[in-house]
Amino acid sequence: MNEERLQIETLWHTCAVRVRRFLRRSMGDHETADDLLGQTFLEAARSWHRFTGRGNREAWLFGIARNLSRRAHRSGRLRRIEPLTHEPPARPETTSEGPSDELDRMRASIARLPDKLRETLTFRLADGMSYDEIAAALGIPVGTVRSRLHDAVRRLREQLTDEEQE
Repeated sequence: MNEERLQIETLWHTCAVRVRRFLRRSMGDHETADDLLGQTFLEAARSWHRFTGRGNREAWLFGIARNLSRRAHRSGRLRRIEPLTHEPPARPETTSEGPSDELDRMRASIARLPDKLRETLTFRLADGMSYDEIAAALGIPVGTVRSRLHDAVRRLREQLTDEEQE
């Protein structure tokens, strides 16, 4: 087996689950997300030689997945965008606000963030990517990642504070 193929297989084993999760959140449709996962790795294999070494392969792969997801959104393959995590199962009505209610409020607040902020925050929180990895995946400077994360947290605090005051 040649070295390139071995590296692609290794990348599959280390990243496929995370890339699939990202695509499912982005597309809101498991079937389309799984199709895009295959396309992501096919595109990575085709353009393996063009990887510049700037950043790491995982971030590069997420960038490919992100670009394919955006193309699918523009072409009308979008079903719906899901928030940071899937909705929890229905629960019985309670009279006091508990951790689940707080989590629901947080999910709703994250869903209201502008796309760029929500996407950056999701890479950080749900995918556990470093600032450098996020920057490489989004094709933006690390400073922009930092400012987007700062802005996202600030807006979330404002939204949640406003809700508490109502």
